[in-house]
Amino acid sequence: MLQSVKLRILAGFLLVTIPLAIFLYYSNYYAINIVRDQISKNHSNLLDLYTKNTDNVLYQTNLFLYGMLNDQDVSIINAYVSDSNEYMLTKLRIINKLNITIGYYEMVDSIFVYLRKNNDLILSTQKNTYQEREVIYDNIDTLLTSAEEPPDKEWRVVETADGYAMYKMIAVNANVFIGSWISVENLMEPISNWELGEDGGVMLLSGDQSIGGIGSSADRYSMMDVKEGEANKDYRIVTDRDNGSDYLIVEEQSLMANIKYAIIVAEKSILRNLPYFQQFIYMIPLVVVIILVLYFVFLQRTLIKPLFELVRGMRRIGQGRLDVRLHEGGTGEFRFLNTTFNEMAREIEHLKINVYEEKLKVQDAEFKHLQVQINPHFYMNTLNIIYNLAALKDFKSVQKMSLHLADYFRFIIRTNRTKVTLEEELQHIKNYLEIQHLRYPDLLLYNLEISKELQGVLIPPLIVQPFVENSIIHGFQNRREPFVIHVQATQDEADSDHVMKVTIQDNGKGFADELMARLNAKEYVESNSDEHVGIWNVWRRLRMDMGDEVQISFANAEPHGAIVTIRIPLLTERSEVKADVQALGSGR
Repeated sequence: MLQSVKLRILAGFLLVTIPLAIFLYYSNYYAINIVRDQISKNHSNLLDLYTKNTDNVLYQTNLFLYGMLNDQDVSIINAYVSDSNEYMLTKLRIINKLNITIGYYEMVDSIFVYLRKNNDLILSTQKNTYQEREVIYDNIDTLLTSAEEPPDKEWRVVETADGYAMYKMIAVNANVFIGSWISVENLMEPISNWELGEDGGVMLLSGDQSIGGIGSSADRYSMMDVKEGEANKDYRIVTDRDNGSDYLIVEEQSLMANIKYAIIVAEKSILRNLPYFQQFIYMIPLVVVIILVLYFVFLQRTLIKPLFELVRGMRRIGQGRLDVRLHEGGTGEFRFLNTTFNEMAREIEHLKINVYEEKLKVQDAEFKHLQVQINPHFYMNTLNIIYNLAALKDFKSVQKMSLHLADYFRFIIRTNRTKVTLEEELQHIKNYLEIQHLRYPDLLLYNLEISKELQGVLIPPLIVQPFVENSIIHGFQNRREPFVIHVQATQDEADSDHVMKVTIQDNGKGFADELMARLNAKEYVESNSDEHVGIWNVWRRLRMDMGDEVQISFANAEPHGAIVTIRIPLLTERSEVKADVQALGSGR
């Protein structure tokens, strides 16, 4: 599989496309980060400038408040009765000072002096006086609590009924306090004109809690989560849980209060045309797959398919299927290869057919030679029988024997037949045994059994006769009791559909142990002597005609006698014709 051309082409294509896809992904990621960094720096600089300006206003307001601690009117107003002329004149002077000062700080909503003993609020404001007075009175307890703590420079955040505000409260003495009030709305007003793109916004945060904001994204801040791995010192990326949109947040901490400003910019407005590029990047794997499929379709038609057809043709030739031919179209190189392959296949087929025909001729000549080789043995035995009968002047037996002998020789002289039915073979054996029985009518008996379904089975002629002959020659000597030969043809128990078993059994003296061992070891196959020429002849012809499935075994019967078993593949007249046609078609 590792040597496959298809696998190597795929590996080469992936080696080109995968680095390209990785490079495009990295380029997109790098470009997005560059844009984020530039946008965050621009907004950070803008926010830093505004935060410093706000801190400066808060700082200047702090200086004014601390400066009022030493103001003579603020110090002595608590000493006057609330309805006295001195109290009213001092109060007017304080209001004038506050009015003059608040004009310098547009960001500051109100500056006030609170007299706890009289619950009197001296107020100077840039907004509605009545409303501002009500707001401060509603939160005066919170303001007084912070004023009684140790002084610090930070402004505090308080939540009112109308939203959030920032305040600074300083105690002049136990009953007089001076302070300043700034609403978050007034603090955020200058930022409202900033261009932050579609769905952008600005927030004011106290810790991680939003206390004021401008824009729809600021209103959804509570539904945003920081994306893992997308936060750094300059900005952080958050995702809206509701709509799934990503936002870039740039923050700037105030030095005068526990607040920080935050600009929210939608990534779709930051990247503008980059989302289209991102979508293209995300589509790269799909595009690569489509290109890969088209590429393989092209290679399949122009290279892989012709190559595999050529390989498949070679394999079929190796399996002996010489009728294989390849299509001679396609590209020039494969057209040449296919044409050359077809010519070689035709030449091999013709050559193999010629070799096969020559082999058949040689086998046919050898078969006829082996078949004729049987005859001299029987001729000699037959002459001896005729001589003995003539010597006994048993002319009736001679006449009867002549009829059997005529049938016997009629069977023998048909040398052009390479196959006979099992029924014909046993009829021939019967003629032979009848001739022998006429010679020894009281001492030789025989029995032939063949099942009806095996009568038409085809075998080479003169297969059984040599063993019957040997049985009489070697087992019938010096007999005083009847000699019985039993020939039986049955289907083999191990494979009854494909193999038959022919058994030749007698009640003679049987095989010597050494001889039986040599016969079962097939020594007669390698031996050059004429000792077992009949057995070798039968084995050779059966193997030539029916292949390696033929088996011949030798054994002794109980209590005495010899048994020869021949196992032969079943072959009928119809199946023989079919086998010959298949053999010729496959070029065997």
